[in-house]
Amino acid sequence: VYCCIRNGLCVFLRNQKPFYMKKIFLMATGILLSATLFAQSATFGIKAGVQSSSLRIKIEEDDKKVIVDGTRPGFLIGGVADIKFSENWSVQPNLLFAMKNGVLLLGTGKTQLFTIDVPLNLLYHHGGFFAGAGPNFSYGISGKLKPFDSGDDDTDLYKGEGGSEAPFKRFEFGINALLGYEFPGGFTLSAN
Repeated sequence: VYCCIRNGLCVFLRNQKPFYMKKIFLMATGILLSATLFAQSATFGIKAGVQSSSLRIKIEEDDKKVIVDGTRPGFLIGGVADIKFSENWSVQPNLLFAMKNGVLLLGTGKTQLFTIDVPLNLLYHHGGFFAGAGPNFSYGISGKLKPFDSGDDDTDLYKGEGGSEAPFKRFEFGINALLGYEFPGGFTLSAN
């Protein structure tokens, strides 16, 4: 069983070319497959935790720049594998369902994003402690802006209205880092 406390910043890449995303995904898959072939042992578990997500949006309009941000709690749950390929090194792929929330501080409303996250971390282990980092691939399943005014309708953040571009892109790429401790019974506590 894995327990995780996450504190992350959601970064939405709007102008990333699909070719580069496919290249990054294929590279990460190749690393995972290579690590699996040379693995000395593998363990599997469940990962669940609370996360605090910051949503930051930069709006540029008529030579004015406004940055809107806010933080709200969310959660994550999913599966994790720890694939050791030496005494101190392992690869840790995750498949997580995450709820990432934010608040737009201009009085508009709050956001609620549901995503599938696939962090792929390279970890160093020593005496129960571990630290690592790696890429995080995220795909948005659902994204809504819920207005504070109950009379207004929710806005789908992944769909454009009237032929306009959607405010958010479904695919997100980021960097993940973690530090934690594995107890003798296999229970792990970490901060990402």
